[in-house]
Amino acid sequence: MLNVPSFETVHRIGLFLKEAGYDAAHITQQLNLSEGLRADLSNLPVLFHKTEGESVIPVLARLFFVGWPVARTLCERVLTAQFLTDAHAAGLLVQKGDELEAQASIVPFADFLVVCDSARVAADSREKVVGPGRATLALARAAVRGEHETTLDIGSGSGVLAIAAADYSDQVIGSDVSPRARAFGEFSAALNGKTSVGFLCGDGLETVKGRQFSRILANPPFFLSPVKTFTFCDSPLELDGFSRRVAVEAPVHLKEGGYFQMISEWVEIKGQPWQERIREWTARSGCDVLVTVASASTAAQYAEKRFTEAKTLFGERSDESFQRHVDYFAQHQVENILLGIVTLHKRASVRNWFAVLPSCPVTRGVADAIEERMATLTFAATHSPEELLNTRFGVAADAVMDQRIVFSEGGWRAEFVDLLKTGPFEDRLRLDSSVGMVFQMFDGKKSLGKIATRLAQEASVNIDQARQNCVQLCQRLLQLSLIRPID
Repeated sequence: MLNVPSFETVHRIGLFLKEAGYDAAHITQQLNLSEGLRADLSNLPVLFHKTEGESVIPVLARLFFVGWPVARTLCERVLTAQFLTDAHAAGLLVQKGDELEAQASIVPFADFLVVCDSARVAADSREKVVGPGRATLALARAAVRGEHETTLDIGSGSGVLAIAAADYSDQVIGSDVSPRARAFGEFSAALNGKTSVGFLCGDGLETVKGRQFSRILANPPFFLSPVKTFTFCDSPLELDGFSRRVAVEAPVHLKEGGYFQMISEWVEIKGQPWQERIREWTARSGCDVLVTVASASTAAQYAEKRFTEAKTLFGERSDESFQRHVDYFAQHQVENILLGIVTLHKRASVRNWFAVLPSCPVTRGVADAIEERMATLTFAATHSPEELLNTRFGVAADAVMDQRIVFSEGGWRAEFVDLLKTGPFEDRLRLDSSVGMVFQMFDGKKSLGKIATRLAQEASVNIDQARQNCVQLCQRLLQLSLIRPID
């Protein structure tokens, strides 16, 4: 079992690995990995072949990425004596016969290293500690930046998100129900020299009773499974019940102005739009709510996905797995399953807003897009019509105007204007061509009131009606982040 004999010992291991070039760029390049940094039961033979060699990177990759033993004499020839001494002291390497075998995988993630169980070792363990996967990467990309006093990472696992949060938090706490995960998280923190990151072991938010945080991240076990096989991925409650529990309890631990972000799957029950389900989760949170949908699938598609994944990643060979999922969803009248990120912003208000972003992959830049959308939605919700009229607005940098001009009797005429929000979240707002021309007046120099006055003069309409129309247009443009306040 891994241990931290001293912070300095484990940190020396991390420094050696980084100086040796054991990072995403070098491993991808030298091992020619086209599918990203992943070692699972389906590609171990290929990786074993790709890590043949007697230089530092192939040996380190064979030990800590693939999880395969290496001859002791080869290790002693290409790795330093200090590294081998430290790795033995920390339980990271053990000698078996004439070979050295790693007791954990070390996976590069962003600019740091994460310790987890290898695909070959403990493949069927209920308490297996997995490395960063697609869900982890998505939440890491969506995490709202900015300086935070304290960050809590719920369902921390190997500690990936907690360690990443150390770059913009004074103090970080990772919490996980698994003692094994806590040990791996502590090792990962020391490996990367993160002294501000600590870990607790307990169920959900039980470990932080009475405490509040400026930021909470959650990657809870959310797989919807009729059989609760794996602690790290299978929801321990019925359907999406555990994700609901986290969404209900987490805001209590948020400071005013703090953010909670959770990646999760949730169901759509027959006769109930899924939006109503998330509204119920967050109705008493005291937070503004923004839901980012990454993907959606039917119950049958989801069952097929989980069946294939179980065979590939976990070696599960039960042919009954697919039908169990199908029957489980039919029993609960589940029609669709959605995957996405729920972002909450604690804001004292008589009425908080709730919004859903269009379906899109969670790519780079999504964190800034989430923060921008929440800011403009909040601005629209917290400013009176009179305040909006006194504000100058500029067009967002990623806004595009697409005008349709058609030929008819009498010549060419503008039929309509599409305003497009590009970037991670692509939105479209169709306007009458005359209204679209008003959009061009949002130049950051004139207040909305002056735009209304000009509109009244040019269109020969009542000034009060022009002001009302401009306020309504402004609110809609803010809701899509097509404009931003300058003042």
